[in-house]
Formats: sequence, structure tokens, C-alpha cells
Amino acid sequence: MKKNSLDKPIPIITGPTASGKSSLAINLAKRDNYTVVSADSRQIYGDCLIGTARATEEELGDVAIKLSGHQPIEADYSVGTWLNEVKSSFDDIFAQDKIPLIAGGTPFYIHSLLNGIFEEEDGKEVSKELRAELNEKWTDNANELYSDLLKVDEKSAKRIEANDKQRVLRALEYFYTNDKALSASFTNHKNIFEEYNFELHILTMEREKLYQRINHRVDVMMEIGLEKEVTDLFEKFGDFNNYNSLKSVGYIEWIEFFKGNRTKAEVIELIKRNSRRYAKRQITFFKNKFPQAKYINVETNSKDLLDTFF
Repeated sequence: MKKNSLDKPIPIITGPTASGKSSLAINLAKRDNYTVVSADSRQIYGDCLIGTARATEEELGDVAIKLSGHQPIEADYSVGTWLNEVKSSFDDIFAQDKIPLIAGGTPFYIHSLLNGIFEEEDGKEVSKELRAELNEKWTDNANELYSDLLKVDEKSAKRIEANDKQRVLRALEYFYTNDKALSASFTNHKNIFEEYNFELHILTMEREKLYQRINHRVDVMMEIGLEKEVTDLFEKFGDFNNYNSLKSVGYIEWIEFFKGNRTKAEVIELIKRNSRRYAKRQITFFKNKFPQAKYINVETNSKDLLDTFF
């Protein structure tokens, strides 16, 4: 028997960026008294509001949302941390005789929620000398370190962006300390949600229409203060490359602007382009990893979108 033995399964609403996930989740929560649990790896950071399109208090109204804006920029946050926080959120929500609603566009979060993750074996402690050496090499030539990772742990390297300093260095630290690839250390599969009953919904629309929505949303972000938000963050934290939270689309593009190497217009166009590319990657992931999903065409069902749910 599924753990949430309720009349309704726990809905998951996902889709590419700018497809309308948040708006639909909020309206559905208002109608059916759900508590929303965010599945967005960037909206967790409290100082990132406009650039992550996080729902405002005005948009939420009386709707409660968990795991949104609750972490500092400096937080070392992982999918494992998120899963444990989701579990705690579920316990709180069920204790209130309510049902959670998962909403967000981070594909790996949702995949891990449905399928579990492979836990990492404990490794030896990394020496301060090795950590300092790798950090120095990263400063001198980050591309060379990524090439090193490809040679010693290709599987990990292909899952990591070349500019993701934290994860590249972590994988190299593990290899040089344990004489074993980090990817080979993930041996214990764990799914803490296998007894829960989920129903996955993916929002979809014609590709060109989605790209138009993405471009428009970036324009709206600029109108409501994205530049000030990013400027304040830069003054407080400096180089965004030092924080995983600020290396995402909408933030990292501004670094060259602050250095005087890029105009504001160029930044805006780059954010739009990178957002479209991210949406394309999301769509590919959904198609390849979620065969059980129910697809909802936002355009076809625009007038009765809520009625497509239960």
C-alpha cells in the first residue's frame, strides 16, 4: 500500500522554464488546498528572487510553499539535502491533514524523487595540501583540470559542467585521495519515497511559443529590477563563479558586464539565449527519463487547465 493512502496521489508539476509551472501550481493549491513543495534548485536561495522567477508573496496569497528561498547563497546544497528536506516537509504537511504538491523545473531533483539516488561510499579525508593545490591549478587553468577529470573519471566528468568548480574539484579530490573514481563509489541505491504515490505532469507547448515566453519573461525581469538584484549580489559576494547558487542563468551572464566587457543589451540577449538552451535540455531530459509522465499542452488546455487535474 502506498504511504499516502489518500483519495488523490501527490501531483508533480514540471516542464521547461517559462512554461507556467508556478502559476498552475499556485492556482491548483488555491483550489484544492495543497501545500506546494518547490523542486527548483535555484529558487531555494533567499537572495535570488527575480532571476529565478520565484513566486512573490503577492502571487502566493494564502498558498504555503516549502523549500523556497530558505537557503543562503553560500550553502553547500545537494540533491540529497533536498530529498531529506522534502521528506521532512511531507511529514509536516501530512500532520496537518493536507497534501503536498511538487512543482519545479529541476529535472534531476524530480528524477531522484521518483527513482532514488545512489549513495556515495565514505572516502578518506582530503588533505589540506591537495585541496590547496587543486584550487591553485583551477585558478591557473580550469580547463586543464576538467580535462584531467575526463581522463581519470569520464563518467563523473560527463555529468558535470566544465565550469562547475565545486563538483570538478570534488571529483578530483576523491580520485587522488582514494585512488578510485567518484562515479565508482556510488554503490548503494536508496529511495526514501518508494512507498509514496506520485503522479507526474509535464507542461508542454509549441517550441517557438515557448521561446517567445522565455524572451518576454527576461524582459519582464529587467523591468522589475533584475539588474539591481544582480548588482547588489555582486557588491556583496563578488565573483559569481565562487558560488554554485550564482552560476545559473540570469546571474552568471552579468560578470563580464561588471568587468566592462559586455553591454547590458548583450547581457539580456545572452540570458535569453541561455534560457532557451536550458529549456531545450529540460525537454530532452523529460522525454528520455520520464516515460510515465502525463503531458499537458498549455495552449490546447489554456481555458480549462485546472480541470485536467483530478
